[in-house]
Amino acid sequence: MDNQKFGQFIALIRKEKGWTQMELAHKLNVTDKAVSKWERGVGFPDLKMIEPLAQVLDVSIDEMMHAEKQTKKIQNNKNNIMFKNIICSLLLFSITIFAFWNIVNYNGKWYHFLILLFSIFSASILPYLFFAHLFQYCFTVPTILLILFSVVASIQGCQIGDLTQFLKGTVFAEIVFIINALLSMVTVKLIQKFEWVNKCKNMIIEQKRGVIKIVRQKGTNS
Repeated sequence: MDNQKFGQFIALIRKEKGWTQMELAHKLNVTDKAVSKWERGVGFPDLKMIEPLAQVLDVSIDEMMHAEKQTKKIQNNKNNIMFKNIICSLLLFSITIFAFWNIVNYNGKWYHFLILLFSIFSASILPYLFFAHLFQYCFTVPTILLILFSVVASIQGCQIGDLTQFLKGTVFAEIVFIINALLSMVTVKLIQKFEWVNKCKNMIIEQKRGVIKIVRQKGTNS
């Protein structure tokens, strides 16, 4: 067991709980000097103190004794999140460009409506599939696209002096937004019924907590 890694882990959990070394020592009926030695890697708690220490810090004994492995796992989780960020961003960027091209070339044809609806629906669902805990941000891109669509339709309607074209564009944008919101919520509810999705969601949340821990740990070491 690496005393340095163990000490860093103890210090990290203690600071997350907002405790001083004195407060942790009081909970364990030891001196603050003993806690200081543990965290600096100078000393190691007695075996009889391991279980009480784990209970006070609200971690498992295995997690506390394998702090080094947990750190590596957190780093791997951080890399996985970064990879998902890149993939999700690329897909959203591609969908946005495709939808933008469709909006700019909008001429009132029915297939433009279908393409726009498909693009907006995809842009709404993608963030949820990759990052379930960020569902509140799923409608950001679709909202921007619909506003852009309304502007383009309005400009085209004014240019050709066609009030019908203007109204069709703005009203359709609102209808598409409502339909997309309903479809997205129904789809999300259906997706949530699959057990693997809930497992992935919990895993992502744990990964996020892990990244926060390792960032804080780096800040402590620097």
